[in-house]
Amino acid sequence: MKDGLAAGLEPLRRYADFTGRSRRGELALFWVLTMLANLLVVWTESAIYISGSPLAPDSFSTLLGAVLLCPWAALSVRRLHDSGRSGWWLLLALPVLLINLWDFWLRIEDPFAISIQSRLPLLVMLPLGLALLALIVLLLWDDEEGSNRCGPNPRYGQVET
Repeated sequence: MKDGLAAGLEPLRRYADFTGRSRRGELALFWVLTMLANLLVVWTESAIYISGSPLAPDSFSTLLGAVLLCPWAALSVRRLHDSGRSGWWLLLALPVLLINLWDFWLRIEDPFAISIQSRLPLLVMLPLGLALLALIVLLLWDDEEGSNRCGPNPRYGQVET
């Protein structure tokens, strides 16, 4: 069992491993580390933009998001496995990801355009928000004690090799 920073960095080590199980603590620590990295990148982007650089305002944060997409997907699938669910539940986030990609491509044309999310009607955004909320609940759901079809429970020190 890993503790502290090692557990938070475990998703980077297992960046494309969609098998097995992961603990809630690993998810929480990776989220905190991702938010800190994103905050650092946004501050850096702001400083670069203020200094008059021709780079688009969201260049580095978009790159960070692209780099962390696979580790996040793999970790989310392993969390769903930990509660005995299929990784296909992660598809609940697909519409939101597609809207964000659409917004990104629109911002390439005009970096200061109004976000696409603010232009979508409530009847579209509400179901998407509820789907994401359901996915978050599934990701934070308690694990199945003992082994399940996805492997041994990592909470009890049973680690797959």
